Amino acid sequence: ETIAYLRELEQKVEELESNRVAGTAVRKLHDVSGKKVLAGSKRKASELGGDDTERVLPKDDGPSNIVNVTVTDKEVLLEVQCRWKELLMTQVFDAIKSLRLDVLSVRASTP
Repeated sequence: ETIAYLRELEQKVEELESNRVAGTAVRKLHDVSGKKVLAGSKRKASELGGDDTERVLPKDDGPSNIVNVTVTDKEVLLEVQCRWKELLMTQVFDAIKSLRLDVLSVRASTP
């Protein structure tokens, strides 16, 4: 489900890029659930609009699953906290790469 959320983020990035050309910005929050990962990824925010934005997306039912997306000046920080699943980080990194994002630092932990 974390991968599905990253795909939604990809659609939103494309939306923002197309809206930026038109001079408007659209922001939406989406519910998320997933597995245990904490990863950092950065991308030039000038491609995304360049303003300071933070989104926290908790899931109300079940265990705590949190996705934080922070956009500041020229970078994007993506933090994902969820339950552990084998090979999930590989899937998350593949999804991040498909969004044309570069992973600059990673911190993973288990409870």
